Amino acid sequence: MAEERVSDDLERQMKAAVDRARQSFFAGRVQTYDQRMFHLRQLRRFVIEEAETIMVAAEEDFGQCRAERSLTVITAMLCEIDSALTHLSDWMKPKSARGHLITVFDKLEVQSQPLGVVAVFAPWNFPLTLVIRPLVGVIAAGNTAVIKLSEVSVAMERMICETLPRYLNPDCFPIVTGGIPEGTALLKQRFDHICFTGSTGVGRVVATAAARHLTPCTLELGGKNPLIIDETFDLKTAAQRIIYAKGINAGQACISVDYIMCTRALQGPLAEELGKAIKLMHGEDMKESRSWARINAANFNRLRGMLEKTKGTIAINGSMDEESRYMGMTVVTNVTGDDSLMAQEIFGPILPILPVDNVTDAIAFIREREKPLALYIYSRRQADIDLILNNTSSGQAVINDSILQFMNAHTPFGGVGNSGMGAYVGQAGFDNFSTRRSVMHRCAGLELFNTLFRYPPQSEFGVWLINTTIQIYPAEYRWHIILALLGMLLPLLRYLRQRR
Repeated sequence: MAEERVSDDLERQMKAAVDRARQSFFAGRVQTYDQRMFHLRQLRRFVIEEAETIMVAAEEDFGQCRAERSLTVITAMLCEIDSALTHLSDWMKPKSARGHLITVFDKLEVQSQPLGVVAVFAPWNFPLTLVIRPLVGVIAAGNTAVIKLSEVSVAMERMICETLPRYLNPDCFPIVTGGIPEGTALLKQRFDHICFTGSTGVGRVVATAAARHLTPCTLELGGKNPLIIDETFDLKTAAQRIIYAKGINAGQACISVDYIMCTRALQGPLAEELGKAIKLMHGEDMKESRSWARINAANFNRLRGMLEKTKGTIAINGSMDEESRYMGMTVVTNVTGDDSLMAQEIFGPILPILPVDNVTDAIAFIREREKPLALYIYSRRQADIDLILNNTSSGQAVINDSILQFMNAHTPFGGVGNSGMGAYVGQAGFDNFSTRRSVMHRCAGLELFNTLFRYPPQSEFGVWLINTTIQIYPAEYRWHIILALLGMLLPLLRYLRQRR
């Protein structure tokens, strides 16, 4: 009974938060161009003015170095906000649509309209960046939002609760804290869209809850992101780019490289170069590196268990210290598809290398598994690059580098299949959190045509004429047709005048 009362209390609290956001939406507080620009500028003020507070919270939660925090948190958010501020007026403009011959005198357009109230669920690994980036699209599209923070990132959660309401109206953008009970209670509410970033397992729970209300979802879920490298690419360059990308938040990123595929002949030299890159960037003792983040406490034992069960060869053995949540980069060679390291997304500083005979085998391996969020290809052989791209599916693909796609504010960011659905970033975010309404401005005249051919009872000629004209789309020839009709009409008028 006590548990039920708590559940009821939580549901009332969540409903109150959603109701506040919905009332603000109906009051039109985020709908006009000026209102949207105001809230986006407020977001920008938040990032700029609270930058140091944000950096301190990120360091406290993850131990990230300042350069990494600056890039993946501050700069990533500013890029997204600035893109929306620059292009919002163009995104909001109705788009003209082509019409068929019957609508040649009409105006057809597609308008982007806000959905209403959006739920934004933040993950623990980038708890602010992955709130603000989708929130930019939510605001640009004219919606209000209920923001559910991650309880795992304690410092960041506290910082957001204390600072963000000073910049964004809490009635338009209420913030919800807490863990699984609060999240579950929130999912029982009716939203107009849900944006969730997290694991595939929880993503299924979110999608199931959304289905009860037929609520559309954007799910950013990650997955096992493969990297294929061949002998045509310089191994030293590749190793440095791979270690840099895998080192972002100590591998705790949804677009991090999950495993590498290369030929057996390349496996040893690549592992050697990866070791050199680790020492170059983090020194002989990674634990003392100021550029290496710490592992989430709940994630630590899971990662250690995966390593203990692997049947691969430990080529580079990263040390561990559970008390300080430190886990160094570990490279494992001779890994097979049924290994413990391949059973689930790694989401940490472990890098398996799977030997394959050729690029065709690598493609077959990827296609046998769930579609990844990201695919990385290191090659100078264009034929192989095209072969991989044309025969695999992923949310994103990067050629000859890794993870940099996250910083582009003009290309969609999203998954496919098991790695997610929907996309945001840039105009994709605006479109994702909008509904496109078709609008026809019908000509008030020409009723004689309707009377003769459109309204019943129709003659066989009338049926033929209507069916034929509907199949002709003369938008690019509109004025040609108008002039031709006028050319036919003038002799008719001249004839009628002579009859008088």
